Amino acid sequence: MWEDVARHDPGFKDSSYHEIRETLLKEERQEVENKLWIFKSEWKVVGCTIMFDGWTDKKQRALCNFLVNSPRGTVFLEVVDTSDFSKTAQRCLRC
Repeated sequence: MWEDVARHDPGFKDSSYHEIRETLLKEERQEVENKLWIFKSEWKVVGCTIMFDGWTDKKQRALCNFLVNSPRGTVFLEVVDTSDFSKTAQRCLRC
């Protein structure tokens, strides 16, 4: 891919492994955290809805995605492996 880009821009210099892994990743993470802060601060003012979605992956693990929805949009929070939890109402009655 970089070779194709360089053909159109002979002055192009691709990023090193270190730059991608360290510098660019840290910058991107900070940008995401800044955007998330905007979402979270709005949740305190307008409220939000916590949502979850259960599914099974290719390894047959039961997973649950946790998300938060607000007027600004939906944010993924976390995925939890729920394979060790009971999935029957009868089992829950004994909890």
